[in-house]
Amino acid sequence: MPPRRSFSPRWRFAWATGVGLLGVLLLGWLTGLRGVMHALLIALGATALVPLSLVLAIIAVVAAVSLSSTLIADDSRLPRPNAGAESGGRWLRAYHEQLARQRQQPLAWGFAAGGALGVVGLWLVLAALVVPLETRTLGILRLAQARLASASPAPVPSDGVLRPSAWGPASAGADEPVLDGFGRPVARETPGAAGQFTLRSLGLDGVASRDDLCASGQTGSSPATVGDGLRFVEDLRADRLGWPALFAAIDSARCPTR
Repeated sequence: MPPRRSFSPRWRFAWATGVGLLGVLLLGWLTGLRGVMHALLIALGATALVPLSLVLAIIAVVAAVSLSSTLIADDSRLPRPNAGAESGGRWLRAYHEQLARQRQQPLAWGFAAGGALGVVGLWLVLAALVVPLETRTLGILRLAQARLASASPAPVPSDGVLRPSAWGPASAGADEPVLDGFGRPVARETPGAAGQFTLRSLGLDGVASRDDLCASGQTGSSPATVGDGLRFVEDLRADRLGWPALFAAIDSARCPTR
């Protein structure tokens, strides 16, 4: 019976890295972890965007270098530390020691590298795909909020969906629901006294959760109150808001927990 083939440490490290990366991405996107990572990204982006970006870049670079060095480096061909070059020898010695640790425990270090890359990848996906849709949704909500606040009180539709007829007459057959950035109808709620309203977007998951965005107001509000919302929409459309300001606006627009 031929002996069972054993994979080298470098390929076990690569396998563990791939499994860790894919596992974190799937776990983070398909479970409640996505909401936690999403909320953390928004909160950190609003308060410490530059440090967060630097930390993510360092994690990604270290994990990628760790993977590439394990796969490519050949111990027999690597230069050895030179006693005469103290600084260079110290760094080279540390590199050899880390490479040896990765070769001794390839699965543990591989899962760690894959998990780190997965966290960075999940945040990049959220920042590239979800945050722009939330930004667009926030602009839609704030514009509808200003229009509704300047209108006279009107009956709320029985289905609780926002339509353009809420702030002005609509032509026959054109009173379609207002959609958020995710393509879902914006809900119109009446939480208190007559004239008060809350506009709610159900976010990415389409169900009431912590990632919902809201905009509240009162019909018949003063022009100054209406103007604040319109100025935000103008700044948003003119691209005058930086990333920290956008993150802060999204964070402040989160709906109260039901």
